[in-house]
Amino acid sequence: MDLLTTTYKVLPPARPEPSVVRRRLSDLLDGILSRRVTCLLAGAGFGKSTALAAWMEGRRAAWYTAGPEDATMAVFGRGLVDALRVALPGLSSEVVAGADGLRAPHADEKRRAEAFAGLLCSEITAYELGPVVLIVDDVHELPAGGTSARVLEALGRQAPSHFHLVLSSRAQLPLAVDRLRGRGQVLDI
Repeated sequence: MDLLTTTYKVLPPARPEPSVVRRRLSDLLDGILSRRVTCLLAGAGFGKSTALAAWMEGRRAAWYTAGPEDATMAVFGRGLVDALRVALPGLSSEVVAGADGLRAPHADEKRRAEAFAGLLCSEITAYELGPVVLIVDDVHELPAGGTSARVLEALGRQAPSHFHLVLSSRAQLPLAVDRLRGRGQVLDI
């Protein structure tokens, strides 16, 4: 992935001027910090990205826009690390090396996804500066049950209490969060 592509993917969309304040939606988004995972589902053009970009202003939050190229764990893992480095500039070189190591062929993608998510979570645990939010936009672009979806599932399960994962999608999420939902750890908007 080149620098221009990476920059586009790790920066939230600019807020249009003038923009409409949607108080009810803003109030719902404030619930992000009370749950481990937030799922924001709505069709194209409903303002999901704009609302999330406005909400994240002034917060320790990272943004990543998923695309078809994120079907591979190597691209997606490196993208998540690049996004998190915007909010957490001190992210260790071990995490970057872990993302780069995802390019090596391995038979068990599920274990690789779990291990990578564990590496990210252990690094995020070191940041005790208050809540950290990772917003992944366009999650519908990820293949259902694929390794990138497995990384997000594992992040949701393994994340420290001050880490909050926000998944924005036009369609049903391509990953399972039912177990977390059953525990009251998922906010559905």
